[in-house]
Amino acid sequence: MNKGGLMNHMDDGNRSLANSFAPLRGFEVRNPSFLNSVVRSEVDPKQNRLLARLPVTELERLRPRLQLVRFDAGQTVYPAEHVIDSIYFPLTAVASRLTVLEDGSTVEAGLIGNDGVIGLSAFMGDGRTRNWTVIDLAGATLRIRAATLNEFLPTLPRLGAALSASYQDLFSQVTRRAVCRSRHTIVEQLCSWLLMVRDRSETSALPLTQESIARRLGSRRAGITVAANALKKAGAIDYSRGRIVITDRAELEGMACECYAAVCENVNCAAIWQQGTGDARMNFREPNAA
Repeated sequence: MNKGGLMNHMDDGNRSLANSFAPLRGFEVRNPSFLNSVVRSEVDPKQNRLLARLPVTELERLRPRLQLVRFDAGQTVYPAEHVIDSIYFPLTAVASRLTVLEDGSTVEAGLIGNDGVIGLSAFMGDGRTRNWTVIDLAGATLRIRAATLNEFLPTLPRLGAALSASYQDLFSQVTRRAVCRSRHTIVEQLCSWLLMVRDRSETSALPLTQESIARRLGSRRAGITVAANALKKAGAIDYSRGRIVITDRAELEGMACECYAAVCENVNCAAIWQQGTGDARMNFREPNAA
């Protein structure tokens, strides 16, 4: 493997791993009671759809152990083969799990936002991540130490069931998208990917560059440019440098491949477009009680 090329690629546009753990507004939470006041006054943990499905009793047990952490776009959450010591419940941030090839090129293996959790590998196998996990859209997350969560999981049956379901959903997404890359056009893939990002960020204005999208889809930038132009002409999106706005969701869904609907079905989500508000939400299945 060309290690030098790989490291240069991973360092480009990314801050150090240590900087990824800088808490929101620069505070370091030491006192659980102070953390509680921060979480209650500044952010609702139920912005994360997985946490929103928990019984109040389980969520309250988690609160004192959750730390508010903000990531910037391009920051690394975990490098490949990293032992996961913390996991993150995204509130507004969206992250990609990227497979990095020997030449430094990347392909997105999975997309995670407020539908799930970053770091599920902490509970599987040797607890290492096999992919490079990087932030696509800047935003807030709630962090908990993996060892702490492992300690409490036996007393949090609904959370355990939800994590298991989230892992299955992510695996289904990974396998479906592998098929998608080999069978569908770049225009169809771009439509599906933009819809997935939009659903997990709940904003139609996406601060994304064509270069970053090309890295996620394993495509050349020129191909993304052609596809974006086609979507703009169809009235589905508008874009300027570093920003894509979904202007007609129905049109975008109509141009997307079947994989978007399939991924939604896997997590039991249905985007509901409300005329006049531009508001789309996903309804996630409620995990069965253990």
